[in-house]
Amino acid sequence: MFSRRTLVLCAILVTCRADLTFPEHFKLGAATSSYQIEGGWNADGKGESIWDRFVHENSADIKSGATGDVAADSYHQWREDVRIAANMGLQFYRFSISWPRILPTGFTDKINQAGVKYYSDLIDALLAEDIQPIVTMYHWEMPVKIQDLGGWTNPLIVNWFGDYARVIFSQYADRVKTWLTINEAIAICDLAFNKGHYAPKIKEPEFAPFLCNKHILLAHATAYRIYDREFRPKYKGTADFYGINHYITSLIRSAKPGEDPGIWVLTGSPELNAILEFPTNSKVANSIFPVYPEGIRQQLSWIKQEYGDIDILITENGFGYSTNDYELNDVDRTKFFKEYLEQVLLSIKVDNVSVIGYTAWSLIDTFEWLDGYTIKFGIHEVDFSHPNRTRTPRTSAHYLACVIRARSLDVPDHCYKDKYLADRARIGYRSGSHKIQAVLFINILLIAIIICV
Repeated sequence: MFSRRTLVLCAILVTCRADLTFPEHFKLGAATSSYQIEGGWNADGKGESIWDRFVHENSADIKSGATGDVAADSYHQWREDVRIAANMGLQFYRFSISWPRILPTGFTDKINQAGVKYYSDLIDALLAEDIQPIVTMYHWEMPVKIQDLGGWTNPLIVNWFGDYARVIFSQYADRVKTWLTINEAIAICDLAFNKGHYAPKIKEPEFAPFLCNKHILLAHATAYRIYDREFRPKYKGTADFYGINHYITSLIRSAKPGEDPGIWVLTGSPELNAILEFPTNSKVANSIFPVYPEGIRQQLSWIKQEYGDIDILITENGFGYSTNDYELNDVDRTKFFKEYLEQVLLSIKVDNVSVIGYTAWSLIDTFEWLDGYTIKFGIHEVDFSHPNRTRTPRTSAHYLACVIRARSLDVPDHCYKDKYLADRARIGYRSGSHKIQAVLFINILLIAIIICV
């Protein structure tokens, strides 16, 4: 027999169409990060970051020797990023600030006004389109001068980060109301130092991960207190909401005799003598990560149990696949967003978790660190061979736009499929691209065959 809870879930997903709507306060947006899209690595007075140095000195570590020197060229093409975000109807856009673009040395001895203006213009353009800017203060771009002094393992970085925070708050806090301090401490501290294959390319698993995590927590708290004291008149803990990036669901178990836990956070935890495993019913699809939509709901429930009824903002969730080719009709990614958003909706409606927003990673194709440009996460394709880095919406972008307009997951297939076909026809006509025209012809032919059958 079905349990009462099962019947409730069935009702929500199948019969209760109204329950597919998102709450009024729930917002949908997309994200990027500065090093992955901006380019302009040494333009207009920008200082060098650890990733600038890493890609230039360790090209063999990155697929095809790729760099972020130009990337999607958002330093020059930022208006296009705003345009495509507005076309989708995004309610917010999460981007990050490059620390050395604002402070070339990492310290406040010199403020780069060209860098200040770049982000100011981007913020103003987003607000003009009624898109809320959500700003990440640190997305892995440590200025090299600070790294050479120890980076996140030096306790003085807590105050250095606070100084940087005060500078960007003073420039943008009048217009930016939502801030994220530090992106993915687990990657910065645990993955980087345990494995030694990310910038700053230092392998030191004994002390560095622990010092790094300690100082990141203190730096976060310091930045929060500066904002709280100097840039707003009210006082709440060291966070106003819980931000979560979600890509992988892993189960943890005790290691069997003779079994090596390996490296945290990739295979297990040596400290706990534990092994990480994917759920047995995870789907591989075309994703670089196993797909397990139920995992995000389980994690959201766990956060509520651990931290109380705090607001949760999903700051990244996305589907990446490995390819050197362009793929506009990204059916698997579109299905991914639909299935994960269904689980988010169940979390809100059934589990009463206060999820206030969902961020698709990523707005455009990006430089994916050691994978260079062979991994595609973008809901918009970027033509990295074109001097303007042309952005083209994929089916997933049209799907999310339909969801945003409807404020519901109850959107008909033709809403986004028709837009995809119309977009392909428009692009094929304007560009004269034989490749795009051929794809369009094949799609139309397949549709015709299906109708005939």
